[in-house]
Amino acid sequence: MSSQESKRHRVADLLHAKVDPKTILSIVGVSLRTVYNVRKTMNSGNGIQRKSGRGGSNKKRNQEFLKTVKGKIARDPTTSMRKMAAEIQVDPKTVRTTVHNDLGHHWVALKLSLPILVVILNNKLLIK
Repeated sequence: MSSQESKRHRVADLLHAKVDPKTILSIVGVSLRTVYNVRKTMNSGNGIQRKSGRGGSNKKRNQEFLKTVKGKIARDPTTSMRKMAAEIQVDPKTVRTTVHNDLGHHWVALKLSLPILVVILNNKLLIK
């Protein structure tokens, strides 16, 4: 267990003991923001572990993730990157970086005043 994880567990224990957040920061040596973040995750019922992919680069953009994004684009190239990110449950920036850098696609979606969607994907025009 890293020192950061042990501090988060210590903060959680003190929050369970009903210790004031400002007292916790002086006891554990973390910021007040960390105390509130731990309390928020405890209240949401998700545990106090940090999300996977935090604390390093490209932990989510692995081969399986690339295959998933590539498959979603192949099935429906008109799907927005934001919607795709929500379905995969990642940050939209992760999907944009994957599409542009890893897959090499140039993605432009134009919403016209007409009820159609025009998507240009690698110089191919798709109209939906």
